[in-house]
Amino acid sequence: MNNKIPDWSEALSVGHEKIDSQHKMFLGLLRDFEATCAGEHDKQAIVGLLSEIMYFTKFHFLCEKNIMNDIDYPLVGEHRNQHALLIEALGHKIYQYKTGECDSDELNDFILDWFMKHTVEHDKKLVEFLAK
Repeated sequence: MNNKIPDWSEALSVGHEKIDSQHKMFLGLLRDFEATCAGEHDKQAIVGLLSEIMYFTKFHFLCEKNIMNDIDYPLVGEHRNQHALLIEALGHKIYQYKTGECDSDELNDFILDWFMKHTVEHDKKLVEFLAK
């Protein structure tokens, strides 16, 4: 792996302090994952980090759900469906990694890709609604 995880920048910000703070933490977990995979690594250590990423993702999505419910966000159903699909897809990719069907580079690319797409396509809509 060759440092695919971007540094935090305003371009990644959705403009909501709590969401941005959690996104920064998520990128930190991805950096840890990338660094562990790049070095001499034990598969159990990587699986442990993947569990941490999964739990943090679920926590983050719950926080977003609470924000959306508090403000009566009109796209809450669509946004929550995206969360459910992402959790399912992440679980499937982790399973594929554990069984040798994908490698750590493929898994890292997958996680980073869905993080970037979800942030740009869905989280920014939520923050735009909050700004109204």
